[in-house]
Amino acid sequence: MNYSDDTNFHLDILPSINNIETSIFITDIESKKFNIITDDWPVSDPKAYQNWFRQRNTLFESKRRFLAESRQVSIDKVPEYTVKTPLQRAIQIAKRQRDIICQNWSRKPISIIITTLFAMAYNGENTISDIFESVVPNLFKQFEQTSDGHLKLKNPVNNNEYFTDRWVELDEKNFIRWLDELVKVAKSLTSNISSRHFIALYDSFGEKVTRKALVESLPEEPLSTTKITEPIRPWRKTR
Repeated sequence: MNYSDDTNFHLDILPSINNIETSIFITDIESKKFNIITDDWPVSDPKAYQNWFRQRNTLFESKRRFLAESRQVSIDKVPEYTVKTPLQRAIQIAKRQRDIICQNWSRKPISIIITTLFAMAYNGENTISDIFESVVPNLFKQFEQTSDGHLKLKNPVNNNEYFTDRWVELDEKNFIRWLDELVKVAKSLTSNISSRHFIALYDSFGEKVTRKALVESLPEEPLSTTKITEPIRPWRKTR
């Protein structure tokens, strides 16, 4: 489902059939058995994946409690979709960088692989900067490798499903190419801003986002530290 061009947003809808517990049989139009419901259909479990990600996203509940306290409401009054942890924000930044860098690529890194790699490499870092400094350099290490050197990424909640099963050679090359660019961005985000870093951020996120980030990162003017030893009281008459 595509929305207007201005929103730059789409929604994937996949017909499915209930399996056991929370798992589902998913349709595969390329399968010879597409028109026949059998146990051979691919199986997935989005709810189990959501629970796995929640477990990896360790700051979610504390962030939700903080929002509830700041709004002076009970925690159940804070919708889960309004809670954004540093891990979720970092993933959003990585996907935004993917959208800019890969906008003209025929095969782009898919979101589920980006999300899974970040969640697997995450180790409770408290800030986005810490995540880009510690997590991004370890994303590649989360892959398994086949005997012939190709990359594989298993679904963390389904040992029989690999998110890279449909990869062709170009997918793997483009992913490595994109990841190299993300590592460069990570170094820029965790370094003092210079013209070289500005260019790297500009290329990855565009002018509007980069300039806004730079303006927000500028230090405020320091407050005056003049010490007043004998302040003039407004009720005292001066001579």
